[in-house]
Amino acid sequence: MSIRTLNRKRKLWGLQQRDLPRGPPPAIQASIRSSHSKGLILKEIQARLYKETELDVSIRTIQRYLQQLKLRQQTNDLQDGKVSWDKVIECINHARTELLQTSAGYRSMHRILKRFYSISIPRNTVYDLLKEIDPEGLAQRLRKTCKRRVFRTHGPNHVWACDGHDKLKRFGICIYGFIDAWSRKILGMFVHVTNNDPRHIGVYFLQTAAKAGGIPLKVTSDFGSETIDMAAYQMFISYKHAGITIEEAAKRMHFTKSTHNQKIEALWSQMMKHHNQAVINVIMEKIESDYFFYFSGCQFSRQVLIDGSYTKTTPENAGTIELHSPLPVPPISHIVHQNSLGQLINFFQFQLIPLNKYFNRNTQIKKPCSPTLLPGSMM
Repeated sequence: MSIRTLNRKRKLWGLQQRDLPRGPPPAIQASIRSSHSKGLILKEIQARLYKETELDVSIRTIQRYLQQLKLRQQTNDLQDGKVSWDKVIECINHARTELLQTSAGYRSMHRILKRFYSISIPRNTVYDLLKEIDPEGLAQRLRKTCKRRVFRTHGPNHVWACDGHDKLKRFGICIYGFIDAWSRKILGMFVHVTNNDPRHIGVYFLQTAAKAGGIPLKVTSDFGSETIDMAAYQMFISYKHAGITIEEAAKRMHFTKSTHNQKIEALWSQMMKHHNQAVINVIMEKIESDYFFYFSGCQFSRQVLIDGSYTKTTPENAGTIELHSPLPVPPISHIVHQNSLGQLINFFQFQLIPLNKYFNRNTQIKKPCSPTLLPGSMM
């Protein structure tokens, strides 16, 4: 049999090279399929493939792999029957509320649906859904006239904003502050060698509440694990002394993004512009002269002096009312000295509300430190 006849027979029998099954190795297939399900673009698929298999291929090879695996980049799960309209709307609402994507446009929402919910639908479909869910926001984004978020407070002590300031951390100076969102009054400013210990933050909050004569209607902070003790104190004291239900007490602790906590962030911005640089210059001069050591005994905790009468005089002048929940000092001091945070954690975690709703499950709940464990005040 000649070579020509053999080639003709192979074509007739389906034994040509192109008739043999082709495809990338299993490891490459797994990486490509996983990246495709997450909605990654070609460059991201290429980078992830190199990270997982150390195989450096071109973009054209990635496209060839996708063709061999019959994976399309532009798919429509609605037409394929994988998801329903109600499911897509539910996922969009969940992303807007739980993932804080209220200002996401149809392009961002299209990417969020792919990466977080494994839903692949055309952008035009996402546009039509957002047009029904948020017509005003969509119209503003089309005109590129999105309004800035409005931060509303109804009076003094309606919202306390708190956060840490780490710009001086390399010098052993860690700051944690509390500010009244309505009046921008600095309620407390604490300096110590750390601002990441939840026990310290809890004691700072109690000292600030005792000095102000009560607790606010709401405390807002970021999702840092250092706020867990403060959250327990705020919810427990609100429940015990404000005459409200457990669900209402849980809502008095508000967690948000750092970018949304703009009142305290604005304070840190002003501090960085007008104060920090001078402090850094002085410290650097002392370091160069060998007069300053990072772990010397000069790092102590101190609270800024608070005028206790400001909440009584400011509201009437501005035509508003006092909104804080009055609380005698003895209950706060009792909590501080009795180290009863462990009981509060058990009370909320096992009887009232699950703290895992607000904190990472891997967060370690620690016992509070008493004021005697904190260094003495020093200027």
